Amino acid sequence: MKTLIITSCTSSKLENPNDSLNKEDLKNENKMLKKTNNLNSYKAINLYTGRQHLHIKEGVSLLRENFENEVFDIKIVSAGYGLVDENDEIYPYDISFSNMKAKELDEWAKKLRIREDLDNSINDYDLILFLLGTKYLRAVRLPLNNLNSSQRLIFLASKTSKKYIPSKEEYNFLEVSQNDASLFGRNLIELKGYLFKLFAKEIVINGIEYLTTVYEKPQYLLKIIEKYKKSSNQLDLFN
Repeated sequence: MKTLIITSCTSSKLENPNDSLNKEDLKNENKMLKKTNNLNSYKAINLYTGRQHLHIKEGVSLLRENFENEVFDIKIVSAGYGLVDENDEIYPYDISFSNMKAKELDEWAKKLRIREDLDNSINDYDLILFLLGTKYLRAVRLPLNNLNSSQRLIFLASKTSKKYIPSKEEYNFLEVSQNDASLFGRNLIELKGYLFKLFAKEIVINGIEYLTTVYEKPQYLLKIIEKYKKSSNQLDLFN
């Protein structure tokens, strides 16, 4: 089963130079090329250092170590570059959808062609797991156009994000709340990445069939929350 994880960029990066790219740079190719002469490029998977991203990175590494023949890919919704593959080389930038008002967000997301690029990237995947905050979900501009009936989309998201997720059979909304975040000792943004890491741990413990179970019954993923809520040492699982 081929699985794609869709996550977001983070303001915390491996390098945050004062001359990081901004929107005006990315709008002007000549200006951007001139500025990048003084910047280091990084693979996208390595550039971001936010807590959610690090949890996802650790979870995917765990899956790849244990299931070499399975496909677990990461794509990142970047407020600077649009949809990027984990191995794309990009430069540090200082742009976030979280800081944008609705009109600016919609216009910039449309310019970045995030939905179109995602539409062109999903054909080979059976399960697509979205770990995005509210504004990043808005930026994706669902629904997608190239889904087939055998694909499953699962969204771990807050209640406020639900309005951006279509009410269609392929789209499975699983609510995570601030209360859940408090119980796990995480903030709401970090929680989605942390839950994915727990999901990866459960796949390793129970075998790859556990992934198939969640594909067939997406609500089963919420059982992980209930299981680890009850664990007295769950806060130390990965420390």
